[in-house]
Amino acid sequence: MEIHFHLTDGTIAKFDQPDPIKALHIVSHIQLNKIFQQNTFLLGTDVSATAYPCSAVVRIDFLTESYPDWPFSYGASDVMEVTQEEFKERYDPTEVIRDPLLLFNRRMVTYAEFEMVNGERLMLEIHTLIEPATPMDMGRFIHQIFASPVIHARRRGGGVILLNPGHIVNLTFVPGPPEMPAYAWAAQRIVS
Repeated sequence: MEIHFHLTDGTIAKFDQPDPIKALHIVSHIQLNKIFQQNTFLLGTDVSATAYPCSAVVRIDFLTESYPDWPFSYGASDVMEVTQEEFKERYDPTEVIRDPLLLFNRRMVTYAEFEMVNGERLMLEIHTLIEPATPMDMGRFIHQIFASPVIHARRRGGGVILLNPGHIVNLTFVPGPPEMPAYAWAAQRIVS
């Protein structure tokens, strides 16, 4: 297993754990709800030790063949990393259902693009069941994402991605909700 620390300065520090038992031990002892709330990450062996303050870590990738048995948040049945090209191939805006009454209790695929403080962009494909919601629920949902302890997804090529929500610069959902909260500014992003 490889572990990649994506840092606020744009660098990626890479570590290796070739022993499958020790790799499983690392992943199985992660407490998702506390991963970015600790003060430091300490990695090492008898040869060297490296420490990172959590405030410097934007994301952690675990490159493995499997995904840990962690449930996804917010009712999602699957969350996986996709490329911009895969998003363009899979997303058809003409197939989006805009009528709120027709959306409820349907399985839906939505996409979220995260821009992080280190300049990285990450596109996630989210499979979820749409439940009855009001425009205010959308506002609460967005607040919960930014206030959550971690966002995790299956990594392209195997493994898992852990995002530090404290380092999200912006978040875009495609498609957007059928109705925005009353306090939302009605404006479309200009793509250059």
